[in-house]
Amino acid sequence: MAGCSKQMLQSNWHGTQRADSTFRFYHPDSKIRYNITNDSTHVYLTMDVTDKLTMMKILRAGMRVFLGDAGKKKERNELQFPIYIDKYELTENDMHPAMQPIERAGEMERMPPNEGYLKYMGKATSVFPGVPLDNGLQVSMKFDKDRALIYEAVIPLALLGREKDSAPIVLGVETGSFKLPQGEIIQQSDITSGQQLTAGDRAMGRGVGMGMGMDPTGMNTPQGSANIGLNQRTLARYNVIEEPVRFWVTVQLATPAN
Repeated sequence: MAGCSKQMLQSNWHGTQRADSTFRFYHPDSKIRYNITNDSTHVYLTMDVTDKLTMMKILRAGMRVFLGDAGKKKERNELQFPIYIDKYELTENDMHPAMQPIERAGEMERMPPNEGYLKYMGKATSVFPGVPLDNGLQVSMKFDKDRALIYEAVIPLALLGREKDSAPIVLGVETGSFKLPQGEIIQQSDITSGQQLTAGDRAMGRGVGMGMGMDPTGMNTPQGSANIGLNQRTLARYNVIEEPVRFWVTVQLATPAN
């Protein structure tokens, strides 16, 4: 996971905003909107997920929220909810078309998890949605009326290991990843051709230096160029599917005067 964000985010005091549900921050790669507030004892992390692929990564492969002091930067303490899976094996239904399973009637309502873990100082504690632990940690996940996935965590400041009350905190978010089934990626050996060069192909230098249909790879022929484009787009699509969501934020906590 990459290092902490260079940008320092400013938390708001919990309960004093015009609307705590307003999402002030955004992670463009995952399209996650999120908000961070705090009071004197807890940090409140809320995430709004509308991107279907990101939903799939969270719900099928799990998610970890790392908790820590900005000066330590150690992935030691974390909240897993849903339970993190290093590599979830994708099925054909997961990919063709992508996200079809969570579009089926009633499927979304069955997908939110019912158990997670808090890993703190080498000890794992079970976490259940909506049920606070003795230390006050609480987490929940649900779909709203607009079919967005809403994640909410109440995190005790004591779990963040700050050496002084004014110290910033870091929160790291990482989903699990996917394992592709065999034979799903188009191979270069599948690319063949025998068509005429187009003006666009000639302008790009495709097919130059070999007779028509003579390129054994098909890469410099018109159909080959089209297939390569498809191949590249397909590979890029699978790369996006396989790549987990990862980001860190550094947060300066608010005080009542803020």
